[in-house]
Amino acid sequence: MKAKKEVGMIIRRLSNEISKEMNKKMAAYGITGVQGRIICHVTESEGDIFQKDIEACLFYRRSTVTGILNTMEENGLIERVSVDYDARLKKIVVTKKGLCIKSQIGKDIKNMERTLKNRLSKEEIDAFFAITEKMLNNFK
Repeated sequence: MKAKKEVGMIIRRLSNEISKEMNKKMAAYGITGVQGRIICHVTESEGDIFQKDIEACLFYRRSTVTGILNTMEENGLIERVSVDYDARLKKIVVTKKGLCIKSQIGKDIKNMERTLKNRLSKEEIDAFFAITEKMLNNFK
């Protein structure tokens, strides 16, 4: 029996493969793929980064990001630091421990992007982004 082609299932499969591969690579540093992405996002962004920024970047719920950040803080990868202008806000700061592995994490993420784009033309990549953007807009 031939498997039915469903866009959602292919996207899910690709997402799972990316997650598995990133988790495998990040395990060498004692972190998960998502934690690696957070370290890179915080260190590469200009200005202060707060939990809501990470939620928006990863498209995760607040409770999920809270759990991830709590684990990262317990493991000494980040700190939450109060800001002068709003007592309710705490910016996310990567610790020395997190910074020590940041450059390798960045290389691993770039390698993953290279793997995903391998054997695709610029036109195919542009088409991919155009199509997935339309699909995402279908939910708005």
